[in-house]
Amino acid sequence: MKDFFSPNIFVVTYIIFIGISLIFKTEYVDYSLNPLLFFYVAYGLFCFYVGTKINLKIKKEYVLFIILVLLFYYSFRVYSYLAFLIVPPLFLILQLDFKKYSQLFYFLGVTLLVINFIYIRDIPLFNPDVKRNALTIMFVCGYSLLYIGFNFQTLKKFSPLLFILAFLILFLYGYRSYILILILSTIIILYYKKEIKSNLWLFALALIIFIILNIAFLHFTSQKWKLDFLNLIFYRISYTGYVLNQIVEKSGFFGYYHGLWLHPITGDIVGKVVLGYEHNTTSTILGPLILDFGIIEVPIMIFFGSVLGTLRKKMKRLKKVLPYYSILLSITLLCVDISPIPLIIFPYLIALYKIS
Repeated sequence: MKDFFSPNIFVVTYIIFIGISLIFKTEYVDYSLNPLLFFYVAYGLFCFYVGTKINLKIKKEYVLFIILVLLFYYSFRVYSYLAFLIVPPLFLILQLDFKKYSQLFYFLGVTLLVINFIYIRDIPLFNPDVKRNALTIMFVCGYSLLYIGFNFQTLKKFSPLLFILAFLILFLYGYRSYILILILSTIIILYYKKEIKSNLWLFALALIIFIILNIAFLHFTSQKWKLDFLNLIFYRISYTGYVLNQIVEKSGFFGYYHGLWLHPITGDIVGKVVLGYEHNTTSTILGPLILDFGIIEVPIMIFFGSVLGTLRKKMKRLKKVLPYYSILLSITLLCVDISPIPLIIFPYLIALYKIS
């Protein structure tokens, strides 16, 4: 069977995304195209492709040390001294067998996400202006445990009920990216288990509800859009291409900001530097790397490619690797649009640690 979900699907998807952004450039966001953009896209994708050919062999102890250092640093930056209470439980969770405790993880994740609704005293879907307030430590831990629990449960046996419950909770948060990760990771697991055809009805239903979510977002948000749902998708792609082009314009070959990885969340910083005002903007996974140190930092894509490549190779003899691969590939595919630098490093490191 042809491996449709190999790591190289990211390369193809990224090229298609950039192609669409250029096709609709004059329709939605017209700008002067910097030829260096093509160099950076080719350079970044080449680095990623080279990485997929590398089989990483790093001692678990070293990977765990890096995870804990980064986890403490970023937790401290966001939550100050609460980091001392956050890191130890997460360390203990990393030591557990994810497959064995998958059901516990799933329902613990669901519980945390429900408690978070009570904490913020609102439903973000119906009031998008409070979406930023929903990004609490409970939310982060909740969706992380939900993804891990659900994907390992699916490895054992796919449950439409668990999928629908997870989908509905994420639906109420109004975050489209998190819903797409759930859908994509489930499809990838079922694809490799050869169970995709028998569950097509569920994904068709999920797609319909996802479209409804986007229409609901347009209705409830305080930002009034003149575009319909389909045109808004093309606008979003064009806008992301525009921001990436502006980053290339500002960064040249050696970057501009020089220190993005010191900040746990960089979307607002990219928006302020490139657009002139604080706005959590998207620029694909390459955007922050180019803005930071340009050609020096883009080779980090080799690491991303090598982790996915290593997981894919180990999947052939270890079924338990599949959930890690499905989650990681889903996140990576969304990175043709979103720019989760530096926090994207954690799922990569955790997956590498658990399969080492």
